[in-house]
Amino acid sequence: FSFAMVVERDVRFSESCLWKAQSLFYAEGIESFEVIPNYITSNAFIANQYAQLIFSYIHDYFNNPNTEKDFDAPIHIVEIGSGTGKFSYLLLKKLMDLSDLLPIDPQTEKQIKIKFVMTDFNQKIQEFWRENKYFDCFIESGTLDFAVFDAQQDKNISLLLSGSTLSPSTKNPLIFIANYVLCSLVQDVFRMKEGEFNEGLFTIESPKDLSHPKFFAESKQSWKWRPARASYYNDEDLDFIVESYRSTLLTDGEVTIPIGSIGLFRNLLELSSGKLAFFCADKAYSDLEDFFGEAEEDPHLAVHAGDKGQAFSCMTNFHALQLHLEQVGGVALHASDGEGFCISALIGNPFFAKHLKIPSDSKEIIRWKQKLPLTQNAFRRLSGPFGPEKFLKFELCLEAILSRDKTKPIQKQDKKNELQLIMAAVQISDYDPQAFQDFSTSLTKDMKGIHKDTKKRILRELKQVWANYYYEPKEEDVPFTLGVLFMNGKEYKIASDCFLRSVLHYGDAYETHFNLGSCFECLKQFGEALAHFRLALHATPFDASALKAITRIQNKLENISVVGDE
Repeated sequence: FSFAMVVERDVRFSESCLWKAQSLFYAEGIESFEVIPNYITSNAFIANQYAQLIFSYIHDYFNNPNTEKDFDAPIHIVEIGSGTGKFSYLLLKKLMDLSDLLPIDPQTEKQIKIKFVMTDFNQKIQEFWRENKYFDCFIESGTLDFAVFDAQQDKNISLLLSGSTLSPSTKNPLIFIANYVLCSLVQDVFRMKEGEFNEGLFTIESPKDLSHPKFFAESKQSWKWRPARASYYNDEDLDFIVESYRSTLLTDGEVTIPIGSIGLFRNLLELSSGKLAFFCADKAYSDLEDFFGEAEEDPHLAVHAGDKGQAFSCMTNFHALQLHLEQVGGVALHASDGEGFCISALIGNPFFAKHLKIPSDSKEIIRWKQKLPLTQNAFRRLSGPFGPEKFLKFELCLEAILSRDKTKPIQKQDKKNELQLIMAAVQISDYDPQAFQDFSTSLTKDMKGIHKDTKKRILRELKQVWANYYYEPKEEDVPFTLGVLFMNGKEYKIASDCFLRSVLHYGDAYETHFNLGSCFECLKQFGEALAHFRLALHATPFDASALKAITRIQNKLENISVVGDE
């Protein structure tokens, strides 16, 4: 079809109207995140890795006799763009599990505390978090706070519950987390082609209005290239990065300048007076070699579409953040899977003189890096043979194997091996509920007829899956699946808890209420059993099994009443 309207022509990408459309999409509230892929950075596995990394950095900082410390104030851990809150919840659980390992003042024996801060620019999402029962215990203990924070604009972070404001005068370090945030912030694109360094100018056409849910889907995008002038931004920090690429991209290549991310990072460095650890995971490049050979194709915008609207994301540039950080004596650690996913730890230098610029191979950086042994070791584990991105690939591969069409009868040993493989995946995921759900069909089938000791061990591990459960509307009914396994294993109390949660989140269903009736009957809680069998009958009128169960429970209650009268 023909495109009826040129929305904009030959503009800097950072000045495109697409960023406004992006903001409008996320302003809709929590429903916006239903179309955004986030599992790779919102699972129990990566939450545990982050917790280890955070605690390692805290100990490195407090082990240094020359850093400022205040044991009367908490260490603030601030998540930029907390989204649905699933990662926040999982990380909070891991941090609380490790809280007894926090540093202790050797003079007063007082232990430092932590305060986790969830942020988003949207007030609607703030209300969703505050009303979310999963966070109640953290709010009541004073471990969790909230802040309205726009990563593109705000320079201060004011906490909503405590009323305090994070400021450069804070003695303790500030720890920031941003997962799948930076790829959605404003950036520009440059290209080296046949020795000429060019800026990218963006054009977009669409028959739909900017606010239309199908604006992106029906748009046509194109790029034009022209020589990039010197002092491109008239900003010392940004122009340093541009000129670094102009001089180092000796072969054809394409590079982004993430001006939104750099602006955010500069604000956080100033807010923390350099006492900063910034942990981020995203679709990003982190090595100069990543940019070579990218000049043949136009930049790609990944569109995330749903019924209520669309958003987009771009490969971002962690290497540019490293260039800026090293100018103020900081340390950058990267772990990339080579296919576009990267985790980075950007550690500010609290001893470095403000505004003093140094080369990246300076002894100052080396000295500060040597003072971070625990952080570096934790990051090596995170980026080791089985990091978060490898976990996701392993899970997807295993899921494909288990769902294959099996034409031959499965042997007993095959069944045992498959069960062990499934549980290994669940263990590696750190008992993540979504990982469990992906394998639940095969797990339910393979648990039939296994040895009672093996079943007991598996049920014990599934309790850890249940402890990690967090409800998201788009997910399958994990509580029901777990409830069936616990009920079949005669763990009726925890099975009933699972089924009740299923009713809470997924509504009344015949199977759920019938199973609840069966669990309460086995627990000899006949009043509750009768109530749920009646609800099952209400969901499926005249059902023979429900009618039979109701009659059976009524007889038991009558017998109890007769015995009581006697």
